Amino acid sequence: MVNDTYEVKRLCNRGPFCVKVPGSKSITNRALMLAAMSERRCELTGVLFSDDSRAFLDCLGRLGFELIIDEENERVVIQGTGGVIPNNTASVDVRSAGTAARFLTVMLAFAGGDYEMNSSKQMAKRPMEPLLTILRDGGVEFEFLGEEGHFPFIMHSRDIHLSSVTVDTTVSSQFTSALLMAGTLLDAGLDINVTGSRTEGSYIKMTLSMLEQFGISYTRHDSGYRVAGHQSYGLGSYVVEPDISAASYFYSMAPILGCDVRVERVHRPSLQGDMKYVETLGTLGCVLEESKEGLWVKGSGVSSYHGITIDMNDFSDQTMTMAAVAVYADTPTSIYNVGHIRYQESDRMAAIINELTGMGIKCEEIPQYDGIRIFPGKPHPAEVETYEDHRIAMAMSLTGLGADGVVIKNPGCCRKTFENYFEVLDSLYTKADVDVILLDNDNTIMDFDECARRAVAISLEKAEIHAGKADTAVGFADRFLVHNTSMWQKLERREITRQELLDTRWQLFFEKEGIDYDGKAFEAIYRDELTKQHVLYEGALELLKYLSERYDVYIATNGITRTQTRRIAESGVGKYIKGCFISEQIGADKPSEKYFDACMNGIGIYDRSRVMIIGDSLTSDMKGGVQYGIKTCWLNRAGAVRPQGLHCDYVVKCYEDIERIL
Repeated sequence: MVNDTYEVKRLCNRGPFCVKVPGSKSITNRALMLAAMSERRCELTGVLFSDDSRAFLDCLGRLGFELIIDEENERVVIQGTGGVIPNNTASVDVRSAGTAARFLTVMLAFAGGDYEMNSSKQMAKRPMEPLLTILRDGGVEFEFLGEEGHFPFIMHSRDIHLSSVTVDTTVSSQFTSALLMAGTLLDAGLDINVTGSRTEGSYIKMTLSMLEQFGISYTRHDSGYRVAGHQSYGLGSYVVEPDISAASYFYSMAPILGCDVRVERVHRPSLQGDMKYVETLGTLGCVLEESKEGLWVKGSGVSSYHGITIDMNDFSDQTMTMAAVAVYADTPTSIYNVGHIRYQESDRMAAIINELTGMGIKCEEIPQYDGIRIFPGKPHPAEVETYEDHRIAMAMSLTGLGADGVVIKNPGCCRKTFENYFEVLDSLYTKADVDVILLDNDNTIMDFDECARRAVAISLEKAEIHAGKADTAVGFADRFLVHNTSMWQKLERREITRQELLDTRWQLFFEKEGIDYDGKAFEAIYRDELTKQHVLYEGALELLKYLSERYDVYIATNGITRTQTRRIAESGVGKYIKGCFISEQIGADKPSEKYFDACMNGIGIYDRSRVMIIGDSLTSDMKGGVQYGIKTCWLNRAGAVRPQGLHCDYVVKCYEDIERIL
């Protein structure tokens, strides 16, 4: 987000909405630390890439850890070093990442060495003194380069002597989490006595759960925990949960708008305490419903909701989100036991009051309960100051969903945890306002792979060919499908002609398989058998019926005329469509402009904005649609990563999703 401001538009579309959010920041940075300290090479998937996690990764790199960073696939591979820091003298910069600041400070102090610890100005204001006092008492020396007890500083650690510590969780539970994770680096282990208001907080529980997942043993005692020293542990792989904090902004739309929201891969139970916030939406009348793709929060049955009184100490990151939801309630909402949010990326208590008051919403502090009360109202047009705080920006954007004129200043601060938040929000506004659907056939409506497997098996029998290296005809067919896809992609890139593809695909494949047979002769047998196969995906005819009752539907396919025509007729697809555009007849293939020109001429519509193509192929359907300027809907059943530079108007995983957007 490069703009200085973002104007939140009233959202008239009521969904349902299906969104994807990044991996959890809290889990990502804990996993990075645990993997680095382990004795194994660990592959992390679902990793959040944001300012905070990139800061953590940059620090690990400067400390000498071997890393493979694959942002496109949300993946990091770390070679653990068993608690030994490769570079025991280094300069690192945690930027504004509180987890990196607290976790790495303790890890480096316990491992030993000389380190210059730098940070952003924002992080330099945040509390560190309670943690640094513990380390100083254990023999760690600090040279402060600014205000004492704060970043930046130089740290010297030799022969640290700590066996038991007392840590106050009132300001931050990250201190406790840091000590729990790094405690195993000490020869004698570490007793951690916990005091303060959040001794059993959700983030501490998350840390304990992740210790168990990585194989670190600990014990509980009356006043805290004990972590044994020099444990051997590690995981080969770890999957990071989606960020429930990020998901909560979208789930909060359910009561505000009376809509249904699903966030991909979010499920219960979760390691993250913010799931309690999501469950709280149930008290506002929403229904939480599990599905294979992710958790639904259904607010379509909610016409209004009352405010609530709630202790949010254990999921305080959502205080601002609840404040935004409270604006649209019909009675006041009281949130208490969240005084510590004054000391986070910003004074969040003051920020809520300042920004809601600026919109004309009455709110007030409740000092005796460390809380805040928000009264219902309709937000007035206002510019929202975000204080470089990602959570203020995202939460306050919700206030503009039902009112005009709410403008978020510095939306780029969301880079800290959810750098494309406003792009995802924008995607919810796009309505499929079209008249014509171009619907791909193979691997969209018809299961081409299964059709091909059946055709190959019959063709092998007819040609009296044994499947060579394949144990079965299915294995043989699957290898052919990979080869065939590659050939079609060459055709789409205009590297070969259609005739070259048909004349050579089987001959080239037989040569790879070590089979002595005339490829052209087998092509004729195979194509004849493929023509007879018309396996539809489950629900395909129901989808076609649904679409045909609302739009003019045409099949748009790359393929052979004889094959496609017969399959469409015999499968029952034909009765739901107005026509069929087949590349062989046109003399051009998707994604070429000539192909789409022929489609538009055949339809008789020249307003491209009124046409949408739905298909599974990025290289033909989506690329062609984008280049031609029609709306695009990518049927991404496998959850593949969309390449950079190719923007699809819609990305769906199933037929149900298609019906939701049309």
